[in-house]
Amino acid sequence: VDMSAADLRSTTNPWVSDSTTFAQGSSSAKSGVIGDNQSSSLEIAVSDVAEVSFKWKVSSQTADVLTFHVDSSLREQISGTLDWQTVSLQLPPGRHLLSWIYTKNGSLSAGSDAGWVDHVVLQSATPFKNWIYASRIANGLNGSAQDADGDGIPNLMEFAMGTLATRANNPARTETSKQMVSGTPHFKFKHTRNKAAAGNIIYQQSETLGSGASWSRIWTNPIQTAGSVAGDADLEEVEIYVPMSSSPTWFMRMQVNE
Repeated sequence: VDMSAADLRSTTNPWVSDSTTFAQGSSSAKSGVIGDNQSSSLEIAVSDVAEVSFKWKVSSQTADVLTFHVDSSLREQISGTLDWQTVSLQLPPGRHLLSWIYTKNGSLSAGSDAGWVDHVVLQSATPFKNWIYASRIANGLNGSAQDADGDGIPNLMEFAMGTLATRANNPARTETSKQMVSGTPHFKFKHTRNKAAAGNIIYQQSETLGSGASWSRIWTNPIQTAGSVAGDADLEEVEIYVPMSSSPTWFMRMQVNE
């Protein structure tokens, strides 16, 4: 942790840089020297951050605690003698104040009488990360390639298709058909899409599958928004029309980027 970073603040009984105890790099942040019934705090204001992770440890009596707060809400705490542990938490959209506070009770002390924080990582908010938070998907199951409900569909694809990542057997709504457009046969693909994912999806086509397939992007012109989905303002219907070639086979795929 770089204690000189402008966005880290520690004013009352300030935390200090400790080059003798650290989890990663060459130093950590250590709580300031305090007496009974005092506290030492370290804080950072963040905006548009979807997830925070950090490492921390403590050496104290069990009545003296190192706590982590999001705004005014206590989220985690440790005390006693604990070596480095990793904490990872999702954050709701918006601005937040993250605080680490080492607090002593009214008597006694033990160990080094301090807490340490190191390797603070802030992950920027994205439409996908905001959707993960709104879906209340637990840590450990919230990655883009993970499958929170065990239905074989990764979370990122559930996000793009507007399905539920917390309930299996919630199929995507899709339709395929052959349509004549200005006298030319077209393949029509219609599906429900999360409006927030519109900029994350690339549609591609190929006449073959396998390692030798040549995928080409379907650009904006054949893609039309048919309108919102009744009863769900977050979803929209998308129709894609692609001229059909003389090839006996034709394939389409969606690439979803986080």
